[in-house]
Amino acid sequence: MMKKHMQIMSDENMRILKISFSQGTEMIEIFVSDELTDEMINCEENELSISGHCVPYYIKGGMVTDAKVNMDDNSVVIMIETTDDGALKLFKPSEATESIVMILVDGEESDDYDIIDKAGMMEMMDRQHGDKMMDKDKEYDKEMRDMEPAPEPAPEPEPAPEPAPEPAPEPAPEPAPEPEPTAEPKTVIVDMPQGTANPGCEVDDACFVPSSVTINVGDTVSWTNSDTAAHTVTSGSPTTGPTGIFDSSLVMVGAAFEYTFDESGTYEYFCLVHPWMEGTVTVN
Repeated sequence: MMKKHMQIMSDENMRILKISFSQGTEMIEIFVSDELTDEMINCEENELSISGHCVPYYIKGGMVTDAKVNMDDNSVVIMIETTDDGALKLFKPSEATESIVMILVDGEESDDYDIIDKAGMMEMMDRQHGDKMMDKDKEYDKEMRDMEPAPEPAPEPEPAPEPAPEPAPEPAPEPAPEPEPTAEPKTVIVDMPQGTANPGCEVDDACFVPSSVTINVGDTVSWTNSDTAAHTVTSGSPTTGPTGIFDSSLVMVGAAFEYTFDESGTYEYFCLVHPWMEGTVTVN
């Protein structure tokens, strides 16, 4: 049977349903108002077959062992095995998340879930950017205080003038060294190879190839999507979230995203849709 993927055509249509759970949780059940079907299709390793669609997911702190539709209750039942407290993220279109009626975790109603959209992601990035600007203002105030001149001491009486010494012969000026030629800005290519939409590439640091690059200020990095799924190139990490320095949105199959680095430092980045994909750019 042909797959019917719930493809995310733009950031505005993407919604992330994040359900938190504690260690020992075995079942998550999602009740919806839209009518479900029990149609099952073959999906990729990191997708769930739900009501005739392949839904991408990501789980932290455990693994998904089974997913099925309960036609009697019009709900989706997801069985999991946990190793720690964690969360399950389902990437769904906006109309799918708006039909959620109730979520049960091990049979108990839970309100420990979030529906994250583009506006929520941008608000988080704006808050992080605002905190950075406040820190920079504080550093600037401290530098200005440190630069205030100390009070000048009272002038001492001038000593009697001494006879001027005979001027020593001036040495011949040394030739000024010729300036070193400046390096031309360059572009470094980073590839997102086939198969990176499935977990496992992070074991060999092969989700971005190369996963770590070193460039100079003014150089450009170009990320090319050679995979069969769309990805993002987002500054930050899966642990701390986006930093707001750069964000490609979705880079479709065969497309590319470029960013020119104008400041030195170390920049971590990852894929929002497949957060096991991580890389680093070091700018000298």
